[in-house]
Amino acid sequence: PGGEAEPEPAPGATPKRTRLFVRGACWLAEFVLPECFVASWGQAFSTAARQSIRTKDHRYGASAPVHRPTDSDAATPERWLACCEARWFIGVRASFRAIAASLLAARREILIAGWRVHPHVRLVREGGGIQTLADILKTQAEAGVRIFVLVDGQRGTMGSSQESAWETKSVLESLHSNIMVLPRRAGEPGHTHHERLVIVD
Repeated sequence: PGGEAEPEPAPGATPKRTRLFVRGACWLAEFVLPECFVASWGQAFSTAARQSIRTKDHRYGASAPVHRPTDSDAATPERWLACCEARWFIGVRASFRAIAASLLAARREILIAGWRVHPHVRLVREGGGIQTLADILKTQAEAGVRIFVLVDGQRGTMGSSQESAWETKSVLESLHSNIMVLPRRAGEPGHTHHERLVIVD
């Protein structure tokens, strides 16, 4: 920041140190600084917070604004939605087909997070060729795509999914070294996370 330079401690003197706390929506950072720098650092953090888009109120309480396409033809909310590549699926057949197509289109990384991610689930049930999740991930891993899978291992209402999480890790990681699986440790009974996220690059 601008302004006068901070005074330096006298040669040989040990500067007094002060803690500076910076709080975000879900985090707290602690900085231990020489006392002479606390004011300027505090001012810099305050300025950054005022200017950041992350500290403004956004639609649905999100931490970031709506990302609109720069294309001048996409000037209406309907066009923004059409340009968005994120999709929300409820029908199983449509979602499995879209997941298979997206996974096969990945060129750099695949990120999967979910509850009970089964390697042998058939994403495409018609025709031949690559059909199961394991088949697709192995094919992509062999092509150089890095794959990361986070499996929720919490105990659900239908029984423990901890064993299936470690089974998923064992099966998928045995297919190729580019596949890494992290089972989430089991928590309290009665809590489950049914959503699945599939992100490809």
